[in-house]
Amino acid sequence: MDNLSSFLGKFKKLLSSDAAIKEIVLEVCLREKINLQNNTISLKDSTLIIGGSSLLKNQLFIKKQRLIEEINKALGKERITDIR
Repeated sequence: MDNLSSFLGKFKKLLSSDAAIKEIVLEVCLREKINLQNNTISLKDSTLIIGGSSLLKNQLFIKKQRLIEEINKALGKERITDIR
């Protein structure tokens, strides 16, 4: 039974990692004074896809490199390489 729980624990970490990344993105954007909502964030491979208005997209584009650096710093590894 212990082996089964450790096996299933691996999948739990995979599912929760995307949620953790979304929380970190929200925190970093809040610090940078960018108003995001949780439902506009998705992750595809190493690209962070954020939906929203053109004003939001312009703010993200202007601060793109800084956001990528801050998010990866908070994650402790280079997980995000692009924001779209």
